Amino acid sequence: MPPRSFSARASPRPAEFALGDQPRVGTMVGGILTAIGCFLAAFAAAAAITIVTAVRRSRHRRRLTAARTPGPPWGPPPTGPAPGQPGGPWK
Repeated sequence: MPPRSFSARASPRPAEFALGDQPRVGTMVGGILTAIGCFLAAFAAAAAITIVTAVRRSRHRRRLTAARTPGPPWGPPPTGPAPGQPGGPWK
């Protein structure tokens, strides 16, 4: 028996796949890029929330610390005439 020769010739029928229709590469690439974009958007949103929260907490902590510290050692500023002085031009 002579050896068989194999030739690569195109089949008249389109290829049939066992798992379904023909693959749609563009749709698959679009889905992958959309998934990556959603992941990056979620990461950016989480970073923005973290930064805003850190800044607000820092400012609030500074404000609380400023309210807790005592005033100057010489006391509050005077609001009226010094003791022993006349009360105004009419007195």
